[in-house]
Amino acid sequence: MFDQDAYHDFVLDYKSPEGKGVVGFFPEKRKLASGRESGWYWNGRVLLAYERPLLKLADFVLSYCQGNGIMPDYFLNVPEGVNMLTNHLNIELGGRQVMVRANPKTHGDPMDAQFIGPAEKGDKVVIVEDVTTTGGSLMGTLTRCLDANLDVIATLCECNRMECAAEGKGEERVDFDFSVAEYVSRARHRGVQHHALTDAEKIVPAAFELWTPEEDGLKEEIAQVLKEEYEDHGIIPMELEV
Repeated sequence: MFDQDAYHDFVLDYKSPEGKGVVGFFPEKRKLASGRESGWYWNGRVLLAYERPLLKLADFVLSYCQGNGIMPDYFLNVPEGVNMLTNHLNIELGGRQVMVRANPKTHGDPMDAQFIGPAEKGDKVVIVEDVTTTGGSLMGTLTRCLDANLDVIATLCECNRMECAAEGKGEERVDFDFSVAEYVSRARHRGVQHHALTDAEKIVPAAFELWTPEEDGLKEEIAQVLKEEYEDHGIIPMELEV
């Protein structure tokens, strides 16, 4: 069975040979791959670069899926995402390798236009991504799979950042009608449940408690940054004890 405490220990303790960790904090806000500025990060891709953490992560995913009754025929990932993880997961399931094309073809067989590999209508799949920020990218992949008549039994992420989508600041700010909560609602409406091995509400306080910054006072600053960040565009409050 999936052990979330063991999963937390794994991601919080791991350091790559280059010294990179999975969860961390920025002395100053930095722009993430999503374009959003944040005081903390989830870098699940460091777990994919070497065999040992990749196999361990795959074990957690498989145990979670088995325990929650969402074991698919094969796993898919958001294009140009965690393909190394889904490739290994699919080897464990029997070897069928299927990927969602980053750029669909405009000609040929409809399934081949959307997927690389032997995808067939009615296949049971789970779509995987490393971190869900607002669910926008995941929604695009989910829609393509459902339109191709795949049976998407679930979507799954390593970590849910639990945020809403917004762009700009002050008078130029635009709030979008989309967030993780909105994604979950839309996916459920189409018969798909979203799952997360962990989320910001659980992992950030655990990582913050273990974090010892080199500069005095930095922990207080980051706690305030994250409080304001989640007041601004979070779907949960973020109150961290210093």
